[in-house]
Amino acid sequence: LPATTTTTATTTDDDDHERNSIAETLNLLRLLGKTKTANILVEAIPSNPKGNCEPVLSFLTKAISSKLHVVSANKSPLAHTRTNTRTNIHADAHSDNQKVETYWTLQQLAHANNVMYNHESAVMDGVPIFSLWKYTLPYAKLISLRGCLNSTTTMILTRMEERGGSSSSRSSRSGGSDTSGTTAIEGETFEEALAAAKHMGIVEEDDSLDLDGYDAAVKLRALLVYCSSSSSSSEAGIDHDAVVPSMEQIHRDSIRNITREDVRCAYANGRRKYRLVASARLVADDVPLDTLGGLGDDTRAKQLGLGNAATATATTKDNGSTTKNKWEASVRLQLLLPSDPLYNLSGTDSSIQFCTDVLGPVTVVS
Repeated sequence: LPATTTTTATTTDDDDHERNSIAETLNLLRLLGKTKTANILVEAIPSNPKGNCEPVLSFLTKAISSKLHVVSANKSPLAHTRTNTRTNIHADAHSDNQKVETYWTLQQLAHANNVMYNHESAVMDGVPIFSLWKYTLPYAKLISLRGCLNSTTTMILTRMEERGGSSSSRSSRSGGSDTSGTTAIEGETFEEALAAAKHMGIVEEDDSLDLDGYDAAVKLRALLVYCSSSSSSSEAGIDHDAVVPSMEQIHRDSIRNITREDVRCAYANGRRKYRLVASARLVADDVPLDTLGGLGDDTRAKQLGLGNAATATATTKDNGSTTKNKWEASVRLQLLLPSDPLYNLSGTDSSIQFCTDVLGPVTVVS
C-alpha cells in the first residue's frame, strides 16, 4: 500500500506539472500576441498522431487567436478530425455531430485573424509539396497520388536487401575471412535493420507508427485533406464532392513479418523489391473499385497479407448528376518491378507522385 500510494502521488504530481506547464505556455502565447513582442510561432513538438492532438492543437489555436503567424512541423493537425460545433464558421443546425477537419478549422481561424498557418515540413521533411500544389497547380483537380512517405521503413527494407560490396567489407561484417574477391553483401535481418534505424534516431518512440504503416497513413490523409480542396474557392477546404476517409478507414500493412528470405526471393524472381507504398485514388461512390493484379499468385505475398496495387483512375458521370466522390486510400507493402518510379528509392529516400485532371504524373523525390 505505501508503494502504491507513492506511485499514485508521483503520477499526480507529474500530471499537475504538465497541466501547469501547458497553462503557462498558453498564457505566454496570449501575452506575446497582446504585447506584440513576437509575431511568429515556430512549433516542432513531438506528438503521437494516435492521440487527441494535444497539447499541440491548443498551442496552435492560442497562437493564431493571439494574431501570431504559425510555422509548424507537426503533421497531426493536418490529419486530425474533431466533432463539429455551431461555433465553426461552416457549421449548421444539422451538423452538430459531424466530424470536421481540424486543419481547415485552423486555417479559417488564421484567415479571421489575418495571419498565416504554414506547415511545409509536416510531410517529407520540408520538401515543398504543399507549396507545389498551392502555387503551381492551383486549378488542378487531384485524381490520385502514390508514394513512399515513411523513410524509416524504406531504410529498413533497404538494409535487408542483398547489395554489392567487396570481400573485405563482408569479412569485417562477419568477423571472419573471405578470399573470394568481390561479392555481394548479405542483407540484414529485420531485427538488425530495425536496431540500426533506431541507432540512427529515425524511428518513432512508438515504433508501431513506422512499422505498422500508421505514420504513412497520417501523411497520406494529410495530403488528401489539403490537396482535395480547391484553393481558388472562396471556402477553401470545403469540398462537398469528395470524402476523405478517416484514419480507421485507411488500410495499413505492417512490415514486421517480412524476412530476409522474402526479400531475397523477391529479387531473384524478377528483381522485385518490397516497399511500403501509400496510395489513394478518387472514385465515384456508386462505382465498384477495380484493381490490377500486381503480385500475381505469389503465395508468400498472400501470407504477408499483401493486396493488389490499385490503379490511378477517376470516375465521372456523363449525365451531370451530383454523385458523391470519395477517396480510396491504403498503405500497402508492395512488390515493385524495376520499371516502377518508386523502385530505386533507398535509405531515407521518400517520394510522392500526383496525378491530376490536367497534367501527366508530377513526381517529387527527396
